[in-house]
Formats: sequence, structure tokens, C-alpha cells
Amino acid sequence: MSLSSFYSSLLSASSTDPAVQTSFLGNHSSLLDPDQAALCEGLLTSECFTALHGMARRKAPGLDGLAIKFYLKFWNVLGNDLVAVLHACFASGCLSLSKRRGIICLTFKKADRLDPRNWRPVTLLNVDYKLASRLIAGRLLKVIHLVVDKDQTCGVPGRFIGENVALLRDVIDYASSSDIPIAILSLDQEKAFDRVDWSFMRSMLSAMGFGPSFISWVDLFHCCVQSSVNVNGYLSPFCSLSWGVRKVVLCLHCCIFLCLRFLRLTFVETLVFVVFAFQALPLCHPFLSMPMICPSSLHRMILFLPFLRRILFLRKHLVLN
Repeated sequence: MSLSSFYSSLLSASSTDPAVQTSFLGNHSSLLDPDQAALCEGLLTSECFTALHGMARRKAPGLDGLAIKFYLKFWNVLGNDLVAVLHACFASGCLSLSKRRGIICLTFKKADRLDPRNWRPVTLLNVDYKLASRLIAGRLLKVIHLVVDKDQTCGVPGRFIGENVALLRDVIDYASSSDIPIAILSLDQEKAFDRVDWSFMRSMLSAMGFGPSFISWVDLFHCCVQSSVNVNGYLSPFCSLSWGVRKVVLCLHCCIFLCLRFLRLTFVETLVFVVFAFQALPLCHPFLSMPMICPSSLHRMILFLPFLRRILFLRKHLVLN
């Protein structure tokens, strides 16, 4: 399989069940009140230049070749025009073609070089696109701690992912000293960011109480986006994306952590305790097209069911208190 066909297939959405998604989201009420949701609303303002200063330097530019230093140097000349263009794109519901296009560059990981799965993709995007995403992500980060639970630490300002490592150690120590048999299951889904259904993400934001302006900005960042694969300096034809989240798009990246919040609740409802490290997800995604674990793994999971009530006991005393 060629790299181009591999990524064209990977970035093309598979069928999902809207009824299942609706049923899943219907079990959760809105979490943001109107005042909190208002913090994420509105057009871009003078915050643009501040966000630009906060972006990492010495990063490879996108298809237009313009690096961050260019925008910093000439912001007084083009800053107002750039903000006006972004507002025009927001009003039309679609970014310009150059902003929507990304170049996938590959770095080798291990094993067979002919297997596309053994190459790590990094999408190069234009700075103006990443700047707009960073601004909206900054708004989300103001309220994200209000909509994810305290024991979900990844991607939330003021929380430390190492706390869950300590929690796992304490659970094992408590179970050993109390002679309690337990089962701790950690799952990792392959290509998690590339398989997020856009309609589910939109419905999720609405269910959490985010306003129409913020949701429209999120929609804008994946509307009609395209990617091309760079192979030895040659670009493949551009293909359109129909699902998935570009990891370098900070706003969409943060939305993944909101998805994890819903998925974590699914675990609690099905009597499964999971220590979230980064991509520890439940057995089956309502917004994905395929199960996350094979039948044999699911069978082994069923064997642990007699011990799950004891796991909930540990969660009550070690997490909630």
C-alpha cells in the first residue's frame, strides 16, 4: 500500500450510528452555565498578538513558507488585515484554501520501513491557521477544568499527569496490604486522533453547554480541510479529510480531552475503573466505527467482572475523597 492511499483511507470517515451518539449524549446534562460559556464566545480581538508571542519559535512553516518570525516582525503592517480575514472566514463558514491545506511529513519510528504504520506523521500548517486555533484554545482552557473531572489530568491547566501514576501506585499498594484482588485495565487506541467523528464532537460541545460562536469556530478549523503527503520532496495529490483531528491544531487537540470526559463516565457506568494516562479510552467508542479491543481481550475483561465492585470501592475511597 502506498503512503498516499494509506492516508487517504485513514482520513476518510467510516459510518457511525447517529442514534447511538444521540443516546450516549442524552445521558449527560449541560455542564457550563451561560456566564461560563460566554468566556468562549465572540470574535477575535487584540488577544491575537499576545497569542502569537506565545507560539513556539523555530517551527517549520506550512505551505505558504511564512514562519512565526515573519508575523512578529510585520504585525504592525498586516495584523489588522489578518484578523479581518479570519473574521471574514468565520462569517462565511470556511477558511481560504491555503489555510485549509496541510503537508504531512513522515518520521520513521521502528521496524519495517515499507509499512506506513511505522512512520509518525506530522502535519505542517500555516501560521495564520495555527494562530486562530490557539486563540480559540485559549478560551477553552479557561473553562476546561469545569467540564472534566478532577482525576482526568491530561490537558488541563493546573493539573499534573503524574498524579495518576501516584494514584495507580497507591491503588496497588492498598490492594496488596488489604489482600483485595483487583483488576486495573489500561487501553490505548491506535490512531485515536485520526478517528474522531466531527458530528459527535460538535454534538458533544453543544451538550456541554458551549455557545454557538465557539462551536462555529471549532467547525471552521476542520471544514473542507485537505492534506498531502510529502515523500522524498514530492507531494502527493491533496485529499479531503472527513474525520479526525490534527494534533498540531491546539483547539481541536483540547476537544479530545473533552471527549475523554464523556468516555470516562461510560467506564464508571459500566463498573470499570481506568487510570487515564493519555489515551486510555473505553471498550467501544460511540463516535467511532470499530471496537477498540479484540474479542479475546474482551473475554479476558469479562473474567474480571467479579472484582469490579471492589474496584469501585477503591475508587470511592482513593479518588473521590
